[in-house]
Amino acid sequence: LNLERNHFSQLPEEIGTLLHLKTINLSKNKFTEFPEQLTSVNSLENINLEDNQIT
Repeated sequence: LNLERNHFSQLPEEIGTLLHLKTINLSKNKFTEFPEQLTSVNSLENINLEDNQIT
């Protein structure tokens, strides 16, 4: 799932229901912390959070 460059700072809760999601690209958005919704997606193998504002 490619969500690069969308100015997102958070994800909807529903993202956690994507049970077969393997890869998500959240690069070049406005996240300041790791999206907690992703912790419930056990199928995830790759998460790209490059170029966000996470400290």
